[in-house]
Amino acid sequence: MTNQFLSVLRRWTAPVEKKAGACLGWWLIGWLLAGPVGAQPGARPSIVQSPPPSITSVNPASGAAGTAVTIAGMYFGSSQGGNTVTFNGTNAGTAASWSDGSITVNVPNGATTGNVVVTAGGAPSNGVSFTVIPPAPTLTSMNPSGGVQSASVPVTLRGSNFVAGATVAVGNPGVAAGSVTVVSATQITATLTIAANAVPGTANVTVTTIGGPATPPCLR
Repeated sequence: MTNQFLSVLRRWTAPVEKKAGACLGWWLIGWLLAGPVGAQPGARPSIVQSPPPSITSVNPASGAAGTAVTIAGMYFGSSQGGNTVTFNGTNAGTAASWSDGSITVNVPNGATTGNVVVTAGGAPSNGVSFTVIPPAPTLTSMNPSGGVQSASVPVTLRGSNFVAGATVAVGNPGVAAGSVTVVSATQITATLTIAANAVPGTANVTVTTIGGPATPPCLR
């Protein structure tokens, strides 16, 4: 539809013998087709939306629960409000500090290795990998606690914070630990092979995980 025709619609005057409301009807048609005077055809109001948050770095990239972590990036918002930080889906709660380009927050209890994500204004950021280091294990008992030369001795170790990948070592070069199985966070089974020339005496038994070593008790 040309501007000339739209102009004709605006200037058109109905005959004297028109029915009531006819002029209003034509005027509405002209308005809908051409828009308000001074408006550009097809113009629509625009809505400006804030970009989603973006993480550029997480420092440090690993740590245990309670470790302070600084997240750098942009579009986090000037304050936390209802915005969140999650570690592999676990909410970190209230941040120690929060600005549009930096957040400091502690690794929450129960967090596991995975992505750190900032959600601001309902929009999630990109994820950045973070390794959660479990607490160091504790070793409280081993049963049986001794064996004889040239024997293979199945043992059960009890304690806490045992995780997959844990290793068992005996501080006697004549004793080797094998078939290590992490049954649960509190139990490990293993087989100790005692050489025929193993030196008799007491030796430390150590369980080591990504969280560090646990030493007592002793093998006799």
